[in-house]
Amino acid sequence: MQLLLRLYGESWRRADTILAIVLTGFSVVVIIEANRLPPPFFDPLGSAAVPRAVATLLIVLSACLLVRCLLQPLEGQRRADAAEGTNSPGIALSAAVLPILYVGVMQFGILGFAPASVLFVMSLGGALARWRPMALVALLPVASLAGFGLEALLTEFFYIDLPQRSFWMGDH
Repeated sequence: MQLLLRLYGESWRRADTILAIVLTGFSVVVIIEANRLPPPFFDPLGSAAVPRAVATLLIVLSACLLVRCLLQPLEGQRRADAAEGTNSPGIALSAAVLPILYVGVMQFGILGFAPASVLFVMSLGGALARWRPMALVALLPVASLAGFGLEALLTEFFYIDLPQRSFWMGDH
């Protein structure tokens, strides 16, 4: 009974539990379908490696969500954060519009992959963190690693052509 209360006792717990269950189910389907892909001929990892890795990461994050629900005491956990953590249409709009802008600036050659990725991670992370200065300071190395590190990994190790043409650097 206590377990069910910790998973479904409050509205945020129900939402997190349902989200974790749905993501886990989706991830299991992705892994099953990725296992049906043919084996690789040239690529050392094959085309199923990335979907499997992402699905596994989603399962781990879902488990973390459930553990958080189980470890939080039952009453009044979110009341102190209620004023700061209220839902915001601006955050939802940012989460919908920023990925479109991210792809658009690369598609139209305004920015290459690395700088566009840095700006995307900083913008979306900043919006989700409500532009708190400490969060922005923590986001800067994460965004730089995501942008430039992923570009190096994807182009040098996996040999994937990424958008490199940039308005700022001329045509490449």
